[in-house]
Amino acid sequence: MSEQPSYGRQITLRAQEHPDRIALIHAAADGSEREVTWRELEARCNQTARLLKKKGIGQGSVVVVALVNSPEHYYCTIGAWKLGATVLPMRWDLPAWERDRLLNLAKANVVVANWDIKPGEEPAAPLVTLAEVQAGTNLDSGVLPDRVPNPANGITSSGSTGSPKLIAEPRRAHRRALA
Repeated sequence: MSEQPSYGRQITLRAQEHPDRIALIHAAADGSEREVTWRELEARCNQTARLLKKKGIGQGSVVVVALVNSPEHYYCTIGAWKLGATVLPMRWDLPAWERDRLLNLAKANVVVANWDIKPGEEPAAPLVTLAEVQAGTNLDSGVLPDRVPNPANGITSSGSTGSPKLIAEPRRAHRRALA
């Protein structure tokens, strides 16, 4: 058996092979569409990874991504993977009481969200906003060293008990191929 590239490296390879092909099309709630090429996806994911790295994210970190569906959601997820971090997607519109319970359990190193933090409220982890991600176009977009997050992602659940739980994907973030 031979190991295939990590999720992050796979984006790099697709960008090198097909830079101008469309990697994703985001259909917004208002009906508009936004196309992102492989080249743009690679560049923006690398820039977002560098933004997250400035916030202390690296191998083994936990990054909560709680953004409305958007290309930036992809940039944050893939950018975190490129640093070797575990991604925990979370609904962007959770009520504060539920959000706080999950964040206390997750022990996230960074949260990427557009949440309003009230004066005097202490966020459970440093917050990176959508505006910061969007403004990251001035950061270096060059290729990053390959990192494999383990685990790649997790999900949250309250299951049948009503108590929040985290469920981690038990696989490393790369594909395996038969030799």
